[in-house]
Amino acid sequence: MNIRPFDASERDFQAMAAIKWVVWPEYRRTVAEIRAIDATWDRNFYLNRLVAEVDGQVVGFASCYQAFWVERPGTYGVWIDVLPDWRRRGSAAPCMRRCSTTWRRSSPAP
Repeated sequence: MNIRPFDASERDFQAMAAIKWVVWPEYRRTVAEIRAIDATWDRNFYLNRLVAEVDGQVVGFASCYQAFWVERPGTYGVWIDVLPDWRRRGSAAPCMRRCSTTWRRSSPAP
């Protein structure tokens, strides 16, 4: 299992859309829709994505973000989607650790 940064390539966006279609079939989004959502993200707030790969195949991803819609400053969230056949094989925990590490670095001091 390799956890790497999401590189915003067409390959990564295609993999994200494909995984979302499997994990959340009721919320299907195209690559264009996902890119449009990213384009409207307020860049004053943290957003980072990670990709989980096995032998070059993307099996999951994590979105780590500062929740700008929450009134409490410094509120962060994470969304992790993993293909069903790859769940419980060690991809979510390293993604959570990487997200929490980057949150601490990006958060302003209280």
